[in-house]
Amino acid sequence: MKYTKARLTFTPGALPFLLKAFGHSMTENGVILNPTGEIALTPEGEELTKDNFGGFKKGSIQLLKKDLLTAIKLTEGSY
Repeated sequence: MKYTKARLTFTPGALPFLLKAFGHSMTENGVILNPTGEIALTPEGEELTKDNFGGFKKGSIQLLKKDLLTAIKLTEGSY
C-alpha cells in the first residue's frame, strides 16, 4: 500500500486556534508566546509574530518562520 503525505493550509484567521491547540498564544500586537508566556523564537533566535509565522515543524512543536532560509534548512534536513 502506498502512502501519500497530506498538507494542510490554513487561513490567517485560524492562527489563534492553531496556536492554542499547541499551548501557545498571541498578544494583541501579534507577537507569538510560548506556553510559559515568553516570546516564541525561531531556531535562529528571532521573535515570531503573526506576520512571519510559517508553521510547526513536522513531528514537533517547534515554530518556524516563513522565509527562504527556513525553507532551505527544512529541505536540507538542518531542522
